[in-house]
Amino acid sequence: MVDTLTTKQERAQLLQTWKQAFASNNPFGDPFREDWNVLLFYPTYGYHFEEHQYDALMAAVLQSGAGEALILESELESKSFEAAQSWRMTPDTQYAEYCEIGIRVENSIWSPSGKWGGMISHELHAIIGGEPDFIKTLLSTAPFAQQEQDELLKFWEDNSDVEWLHNIIARRGIL
Repeated sequence: MVDTLTTKQERAQLLQTWKQAFASNNPFGDPFREDWNVLLFYPTYGYHFEEHQYDALMAAVLQSGAGEALILESELESKSFEAAQSWRMTPDTQYAEYCEIGIRVENSIWSPSGKWGGMISHELHAIIGGEPDFIKTLLSTAPFAQQEQDELLKFWEDNSDVEWLHNIIARRGIL
C-alpha cells in the first residue's frame, strides 16, 4: 500500500525522521549517519529500484521489523523538502505499485525508525545505508550486491570524479 503524504503534520514528521537517517541529500558522497554501513546497487530503473533490488530491500525491512518506508524526492535542497513529493508505503507493497509512484528526481527512501535509508541518483545507482544488523540482513537478501558494486565501479572508472565512490566503499562498505 502506498499513500501520498499531504498534511502539514505528515510533512513535519517526514522531515524529522529524514534527518535521523541522513546527513545530506548527496548520493555521490556520504549521506548517512556516522555509525552506518553501506551497500551499493547498480543499475537502478531510473529513479526506482530494479525489481530484484526492491524485493531484497523490502525482504530485509520485513525480516528486521523496521516497519514502513517513507519516500521523498530529495534532490531539492533540504529547505525545499516541504514542497517535495513524498509517500509512505508498507514493506508488503508490490513492485508494480511501487513503480507507479511518480518519482521524477533523485529520491530518498528510509525507515521512520531510523534503522536504514537509501538514495537513488540520476546516475542510476542506489546507496543503501543502515545500522550494521540491518545491512547484514540486507546482504543476506541481496546476493547480487557484490556484482552490482563491481559493475558500478567499472562504470565509474572512466570518470575523472570517482574518488567519492572509492571513499564510501573504503570507509563504510562491507563487501
